[in-house]
Amino acid sequence: DVPYYAALNEQHIVSLRHDFGAIDSIKELLQESRSQFLNPEAVYPLDSFLKTGANPGSSEILPVYADTIGGDFDNADLHWHTDTNNGTVNIAFRFSSRMDREEMKQLPGLYVAILEEIIKAA
Repeated sequence: DVPYYAALNEQHIVSLRHDFGAIDSIKELLQESRSQFLNPEAVYPLDSFLKTGANPGSSEILPVYADTIGGDFDNADLHWHTDTNNGTVNIAFRFSSRMDREEMKQLPGLYVAILEEIIKAA
């Protein structure tokens, strides 16, 4: 069970959770993510969310996705966002000092590989 958070709008964050043992394909993952995003179980005010973070002494991480939403996600262990301008899509990743720097360098390539698989399956 892997929780992560997505910016719903400029004032709210939603919690998304996936049981990866029950998901058989990227298509199922995307469908479930979209369904949860459109019908969230939990919605948090952005300002209170930004004041909290993962427990520094735990192995728990706080990942956040935002789509061109402003905000300071300094308490997030992993923050990525997309921005579309002039027909291009820019993807940016930020990570906290709690994350392994060398492993995080691999993350953009893994993300692109997932996107390529999604395109092939479409």
